[in-house]
Amino acid sequence: TAIALFRQLREHSLVFDEVALNTLLLACSNAGKVRVAEEIFQEMLGMGVAPTHVTTSILVKMYGKAKQLDKAIEVSRRMEESTGCRPNLYVYTCLIQACVRNRR
Repeated sequence: TAIALFRQLREHSLVFDEVALNTLLLACSNAGKVRVAEEIFQEMLGMGVAPTHVTTSILVKMYGKAKQLDKAIEVSRRMEESTGCRPNLYVYTCLIQACVRNRR
């Protein structure tokens, strides 16, 4: 799997960029693997790769699909606090979709 390949390559100290990591997060989101996505996100931060609006939107959408609206909102807030970067239109759209999906 993509996750297994990622882990193997990490063992060989291969450096990943935000595009590769966001692709992995999206794959986890599409597969409903919230916990694995959270682990990859923590590894991303540990590697010093800064999350982008794309990262935020993937996580928000994932939590919305997983019926974890509180986490979707929280991840958006944390990203803004940690990066100083306000959510963009796409992130807000994902938040609105998460609210609708969770009937709020």
